[in-house]
Amino acid sequence: MRITAGTLDLLDGGRIATETFGTGKGGNIAIVGNDVLISGASPVLREFLTEHGVDAKEAAILARTGVIAGTNSSYLGDGATGNSGNVFIQANNLQLTDQGLISTRTTGPGAGGNIELTVGRATLSNGGLISAESSVSAKAGKAGDILIKASDLFQSDNSSVTTAAEHAQGGNITIQAGEVQLTNGALVSAESSGKGNAGNIYIATPDTLLLKNSSVTTEAKQADGGNIQVNAQYMAELIGSKITASVGGGPQTVGGNITIDPHYIILNDSQIIANAFEGRGGNIRIVADVFLASPESIVSASSALGIDGTVDIRAPITNLSGTLTPLKENFLSAAALFRDPCFARIHGGQSSSFIISGRSGLPAGPGAVLPSPIY
Repeated sequence: MRITAGTLDLLDGGRIATETFGTGKGGNIAIVGNDVLISGASPVLREFLTEHGVDAKEAAILARTGVIAGTNSSYLGDGATGNSGNVFIQANNLQLTDQGLISTRTTGPGAGGNIELTVGRATLSNGGLISAESSVSAKAGKAGDILIKASDLFQSDNSSVTTAAEHAQGGNITIQAGEVQLTNGALVSAESSGKGNAGNIYIATPDTLLLKNSSVTTEAKQADGGNIQVNAQYMAELIGSKITASVGGGPQTVGGNITIDPHYIILNDSQIIANAFEGRGGNIRIVADVFLASPESIVSASSALGIDGTVDIRAPITNLSGTLTPLKENFLSAAALFRDPCFARIHGGQSSSFIISGRSGLPAGPGAVLPSPIY
């Protein structure tokens, strides 16, 4: 299926989808446009599905507006070996809002499809979701990968980019953008809950990665954790946020590694953690010109019952705990500073003076205007 349009609006539970129920491969979906908007859900459809026995969580997903490619084992079970189709979107401006969905999913032995977005700007808000998932069946295939290329900005506000596998290998997530902003509970996550390893996450930007009350995580409950690599050439700033790679399996499991390599790293009440339960904790490697961390921030590679990982921070400044002090709330008034010397001169006292001269610059006093540069 291929759609080419100047503007594409997909709204209120509308759906573009391909699916395979058997041995054949599902069809690909390609969308090329200037502005692509995927927004909303259908409360009528959600209510209908719930009334007819569909799980409430599943009904909410099925009622979303979306672009979806999948495999379905409802009829043939393990015989549904066909792979899911892929989703390609190319646009100058992609908006995914109000629970809008871009998804590939497999419920049978066939592999999940990949999602590839090539855009100028991608904006996710209010519950928007990009997802590649493998679920339900113990014989379900590998989850698909997600690739997002935004020449300008990738912004996710209260929205998610996720790959997940209940039994198989989890999918990888790659985000390459001029700038990356994750805010207000945004999530980038690759996880597996079965014997397959979690996927990896790679984020690259020539400018800044900003996480504000948001998370970038990989998690494996029974297998090895996924790695997280951040290449932000200018700055990685975390405010009330976390970057974590964790595993919860047995002694043989290994936590994912975390690598961050910008000029500046700022941690404000944030966490960078690679941990394990019985297995070996992952390693953390941070290379920066400056590393600033508030006292509440944590960088840790540990294992509750196994071998701790290592933390390697290579930066001239590694911690400013105890040396950062907030400014006083009561600032000095420039007008008050000028008033006291004037009072002293009137009553015959001595006072100093400060004279500003020149064609331009600061005004001669509070409330005064700048002198004209033309004489």
